[in-house]
Amino acid sequence: MHGFIEVRPHEKEIIDSPIFQRLRRIRQLSFCYLVYHGAEHSRFGHSIGVMHLASRILNQAVRNSQEYGTDSIRADPDDERKLRLAALLHDVGHPPFSHGLEKSVFTKHEEYSSRLIEGPLAPLIDKAQCDPREISNLVQSRAKKTYLAKILSSQLDADRMDYLTRDSRFTGVMYGVFDLERLILSTAIKNDQLVVLRKGLFAADQFLISRFYMYEQVYLHEAKRAFEGMASSFAASPDQLGLGYPTVDEVSTEQGTEKFLRCDDEWFVDLVNKESKTDSPRGKLAYQLAQRIPYKKVISSEDLGKVYSKKEGRPMQEAGLSGIDVLRAVINENMDKLGVNPLDVLSDTYRNLPLQLRPYTNPFQSESDEEEASSPIQIYDDETGDLTPIENTSTAIKSLSENVPRLSRIYAAQSVREKLTQFVNKYKVG
Repeated sequence: MHGFIEVRPHEKEIIDSPIFQRLRRIRQLSFCYLVYHGAEHSRFGHSIGVMHLASRILNQAVRNSQEYGTDSIRADPDDERKLRLAALLHDVGHPPFSHGLEKSVFTKHEEYSSRLIEGPLAPLIDKAQCDPREISNLVQSRAKKTYLAKILSSQLDADRMDYLTRDSRFTGVMYGVFDLERLILSTAIKNDQLVVLRKGLFAADQFLISRFYMYEQVYLHEAKRAFEGMASSFAASPDQLGLGYPTVDEVSTEQGTEKFLRCDDEWFVDLVNKESKTDSPRGKLAYQLAQRIPYKKVISSEDLGKVYSKKEGRPMQEAGLSGIDVLRAVINENMDKLGVNPLDVLSDTYRNLPLQLRPYTNPFQSESDEEEASSPIQIYDDETGDLTPIENTSTAIKSLSENVPRLSRIYAAQSVREKLTQFVNKYKVG
């Protein structure tokens, strides 16, 4: 992947800790392995890869800043030590199945990461001559030197550079391939920000377009989203008595840490398998998840957009999204009449442009202000000294930024899909 990776003695102690070793048991791409069979890789390898790339980016950006005169920054071994530890530990708090169940079931992983860094991992971080609170702040994008935080979390960061390269390889697709070396060699610091030199424009282009295609073809794959929705419905079902996952406050305690170590992917799979032997609606859902029987699409906003855009004289995306909202409400009102259990139906909404270029007028439904936050890639022109957002420089990225693709789908268990499809078709025509 990245060749040989240097691991320093104090980093090895952290890697060997039970808390970090748990990441071997957390899949990087949640339920994607049920779609792309090679996607069995874990957060463990990713975290070490991010540490390696973050260190490379920092050292290269400092060198280029001196060579091109973009900043007076000088190499600081303390900064590199802190950045490497933050990169190594940025995902240490991930819940089972990574982002697949985050937010819908489990609290954001950054909060757990910070508690673990400032709690049970603190002695090892102290031994590495770093302040645990500083590492925690850096993981949460709070740092006195902004460029350090940006190397770890921004539209141009070590995290994305690693996961695109890694996920592309393990899923067996080519969409995540970009010129990683050229991109790193083109980084610099300007005004306390991480920027790209003009010579790296096409590498940055390729990087963003790779993200777009990976989201379209892998991260937002229809079957993968169905499995994630099924798992979320299983975990959130009102007739369950709680999964037993520790809270953010608990994880700082010895007992809470022990519980956290047990809560990995297999722990969640065991819960699913146990419930799949029951005859309850939740048990039937669990059985389908355990047997890899995904819910299937009934209709999408794209389907409705084609029907209603001409009728209503509105853009296809707008007509489709509003139509799916109405249809979702109608289905919910008719569940009893249709003889369909709510656990047999899923709703999914997302945008498949995973970055903000030009500001959107309004966040869309589930998109929070935080998700809308912009950290644009800036291109530095060494002839004029100007900084320009990449979408104002690149024709390819500008075209992406002018249309934000959003999609909403309704899925159903295969046993009721035909019934729901007939109902939906009658509603569309009527």
